[in-house]
Formats: sequence, C-alpha cells, structure tokens
Amino acid sequence: MKTLFATTALTGVLMASSAAADPAFSFGLSFSFGGGQDMDYGVSARILSSDERNTGVAMAGVTYYFNEGNIGVDAGVGYNFEGDHNVGFTYDFLNGQPVLSLNYVQLAEEERSAPPVVC
Repeated sequence: MKTLFATTALTGVLMASSAAADPAFSFGLSFSFGGGQDMDYGVSARILSSDERNTGVAMAGVTYYFNEGNIGVDAGVGYNFEGDHNVGFTYDFLNGQPVLSLNYVQLAEEERSAPPVVC
C-alpha cells in the first residue's frame, strides 16, 4: 500500500510540474520482477507527460506479458533521453509488481534559432 501511495503522489507531482509540455506516446519492452512472482517480459504502450528531451516524466500504460499471457496496468516515472528513447520504472497494479521498461517515443524536435543576418 505504501508503494501505491508513493507512486501515485510522485506521478501527480511530475504531471503537475510538466503541464506546459505536450504529452507523448511510447511503445517498448517491459520487464516485471518481484511481487512474489517470476520475472516476466512483454510489450507495452504508454502515455508520457512530456515530449521534451532530457527530462523526467510521469507515465502510465498497459503491458502484455508473454510468459503468463496476462495484461498489466501500470503508472510511474521515467526519463526521456536525447534520442527518441525513454527508460521507465513503474508499478503494475493488476499484477502487484514493479516494472522496468525500455521505450521508443517520438520526442519534440529541438528548436533551432535562425542564423544571424549579416548586412
């Protein structure tokens, strides 16, 4: 229960602080562990709170696990790197276990300033 409260509180704080950024959609590989169950892996789809590069994000989504053949619903935090990839650490509420994910996400292009005009 403490994990649920901590994850919910942290997700709320991150989402409130990144309200100005556009959300992003990601997909990737997830690895679940702990929770008294064997490690499992699957494919996931998530919504991220920001499409900015080099920034922390809140994330929520679903995962289909290959070994057990079940679906998980998770929420947590992640980090968008310079390239179009993200690493996330979430908690799966349906299966009661933590999840590590490696995701592809289409991040916003960096704004480039116009070259100076020389007269």
